[in-house]
Amino acid sequence: MSVDLLAVLRVAARRWYILLPLLVLGTVGGWAVSQKVSPKYQIEAVLPISAPYTDSDDASNQLLRNPFNDIVTTSKILGLLGDSPDVRSAVEDGGGDPDYEITGEGGVLSLTVRTDSPDRTLATYGLISDALGTRLDALQADAGVPPAFLVTIRNVLRPAQAEESLGNRQRVLIASVALGGTLSIAICVFADYVLTRRRTGRIENSGSGGDDRDAGTREPAATDSATQLDGHRKLSSPTIGEGGSPSEADHRTVDADRDTGREQETVVADGETR
Repeated sequence: MSVDLLAVLRVAARRWYILLPLLVLGTVGGWAVSQKVSPKYQIEAVLPISAPYTDSDDASNQLLRNPFNDIVTTSKILGLLGDSPDVRSAVEDGGGDPDYEITGEGGVLSLTVRTDSPDRTLATYGLISDALGTRLDALQADAGVPPAFLVTIRNVLRPAQAEESLGNRQRVLIASVALGGTLSIAICVFADYVLTRRRTGRIENSGSGGDDRDAGTREPAATDSATQLDGHRKLSSPTIGEGGSPSEADHRTVDADRDTGREQETVVADGETR
């Protein structure tokens, strides 16, 4: 079933006095609903991966023996590790929110944390960075990397506070306004249909009533004309004289009456035709 959008727009323009209040009510209602949504607090941070500086060939060789010396590869490994159930469980056990986003690319970790309170958001961020740092150190210790040549996660850009995120409220507001607008247009189209049907019914009833009145007016007129013509014919019959034949005056009267009768018959026929 297809919808004629142009026809819907024409109806909306014709019934703007119905549509406009509905749109206002829908917008106000959507805003009220969005204000009841609990705010979220968000942190978006970048954690760079850092390798120690070497000033000699011997130190460089020692660093090259570290399997995690390539910070680009290490960032990808830590991104996968941070997304693992093991780290998420550790964050949740520490009181943080396990529902976070983390990716590793180009020697840095991109981290997004969003919770229902600023303190928990900050705590979640700290738990994630600490858990990844601890696991990276453990992996290097298992590989026998000397402490002087450890690759580390630099937490120098640790955020001081979490910012309120309006994403949820905006999504709820947009969805509510869209739903309200759709319902408003649907109600407007239905109201136009009802009003049009009522107007059409009144016009049809008015037309049929006028035809009945005209028919009732014409029939008595035709009957009266026929009665007058019949009576006139009877009055116009010739008078028989003493000799048994009509007089000359009577003939003239009959001829005149016949002409008059034909004229009246023509009038009656014309009335019946109309």
